[in-house]
Parts: sequence; C-alpha cells; structure tokens
Amino acid sequence: MEAENEHSSAAGVLARYKDLGDSQDECVKEALLEVRGLLDGEKSLDSREEAQLQELLARIHLANDDADAALEAAQEAQSSAAQFSDRRLEAQAQLTVAQVYLKRGELDRAAQAAQEAQSLCQREDDRRQEVRALLVLSSVLMAKDNVQE
Repeated sequence: MEAENEHSSAAGVLARYKDLGDSQDECVKEALLEVRGLLDGEKSLDSREEAQLQELLARIHLANDDADAALEAAQEAQSSAAQFSDRRLEAQAQLTVAQVYLKRGELDRAAQAAQEAQSLCQREDDRRQEVRALLVLSSVLMAKDNVQE
C-alpha cells in the first residue's frame, strides 16, 4: 500500500505543489504528471495500488475541470476495485463518478451514482464516506430543485 501512503488524497498531492508557490494550474499539471508517472513507471504496482492511483487521478482531473478524463479514470478504478472486492475503494470511485455527473449537470446519473456509493458505504460500515455520499446526493437534489424552479 505504498502508493496509498504516499499519495492518499488529491488534495494532499495538490497541496504539496501549492506549498511551493505554484499557481493552481501548475499544481494540477504537476500532480497529474506525478500520478501518471507512478501509473506508467517502472515500479511494479499491484492491482490495488493501481486502482487507488486511478481513483486519485480521477479526482485530480475533476479538480482540473476535465470531466471526461475524470469519469474514465474513476470508472477504471471502480472496475478494478470491484474485481478484487475492495468495497471501500469501489465506493470512493463511485462517489467520484457521482461528482463528475453532478459537474456535468447529469443530475439523474449523479443521484444514482451517489446512492450506489452510499449503499456500498453502509455495507462496509464506513460512516465517513457515507456522509460524503449523502453530501453529494444532497447537492444533486439541491441542483434538481434549482433546475425545476
């Protein structure tokens, strides 16, 4: 789980570059290069580490407003996590999928993805992630209300 320890959050990766005084665009660019380098690097990653990095890459793309790349990476992470039965990582990837759909304005898909993430979190008794899923779901419902008005 070395990749998880070194690169546990998109915010953490971005913060390292921000501390160096880079602009946000430079931070995102450097973070993307770092994660892609790990994924494409010479160091052999196990499937779990690769899925974790794909999910991290998805969140970095989302922070960079690249919804298509974020969705692709999140779905890849979700699929990999499901293959080796890591339900927590699968839920995190599903939550990222929900956030991508929300950003795109695809509110029905966002709601469905957030509900699926919340269900996975409940099964894993992961309260923190469940709250995050509910927050995304509430954002979707608020956006739906705004569209209807």
